Amino acid sequence: MKTVNIYTIDELSEKAKAKAIEGVRNSELMEFFSDLDIYQEDLKTKGFENAEIRYSGFYSQGDGASFTCDCNLDKLNNAYKLSLKGSIVIAISEYCPIDIIINSSRYCHENTMDERVYSDSRANIPYNKACDVAEQILEIARNEARQIYKSLEADYNYQHSDEYIVDFLQANEIEFLESGKIYN
Repeated sequence: MKTVNIYTIDELSEKAKAKAIEGVRNSELMEFFSDLDIYQEDLKTKGFENAEIRYSGFYSQGDGASFTCDCNLDKLNNAYKLSLKGSIVIAISEYCPIDIIINSSRYCHENTMDERVYSDSRANIPYNKACDVAEQILEIARNEARQIYKSLEADYNYQHSDEYIVDFLQANEIEFLESGKIYN
């Protein structure tokens, strides 16, 4: 019978500990997790309702965040100080509702977002006024998407940091061989 010594992350030599951390960092144990509900709720309070967030990351061309949503013009006007008159807000909301849509299935960054303005022949405002408002909202939405991506990237970097991985290994009582390989 062969005896095998097992170690906690804290009991490993510095070299074995570094090997263990790197091995875990690149394993399925460290799958990235982020709660998108927090971002969706924040968007909703600002007027981007029913937001569906997508993202890809990190560090490749085309990475980023984007979302689709319905626009609540009254909330958006208040949250972002758009200075739209109440009658314009009501008219656009009723006759020319605005949505944010995705114009690409391949990428997820903010520039894949676009605005869509529905037009009703009963509108008592010019369609181009609604389109001007939609362009303002699109730029705000793209800024929000950039901020979401920055936050997701920061979470990703933290969740792949040595400190986080060591805490994870300690909390889950993962055991290792002397070489730094996980003991099964």
